[in-house]
Amino acid sequence: MRVFDGERWMDATRGDYLYIPPGGVHSFGNISGEPTEFLMLFAPGGAREGYFEGLEHLGGMTDQERADFFLRHDSFFTDMTKGPAADSWEDRAALRKAFKTR
Repeated sequence: MRVFDGERWMDATRGDYLYIPPGGVHSFGNISGEPTEFLMLFAPGGAREGYFEGLEHLGGMTDQERADFFLRHDSFFTDMTKGPAADSWEDRAALRKAFKTR
């Protein structure tokens, strides 16, 4: 799992955790080509079910519907090809073809 703590990208492995303070910038992704599991906790809890339930429908949305969905759920994505994540994401994406998927 690749995680962003607001300043840098890093690889997270079993047993690692990332604390995000309220309003903190963060991101995560799995570009390994292998399944992954992780636990995400919200404290205090927030109504995020609609966001996570809607993620599976992103591929069938128009660009405008997708933008509206993210705006409605307070999710903002930066351009992954620029900024602090550029090298690590591009390098790992290039390596992804070497991973076997199940």
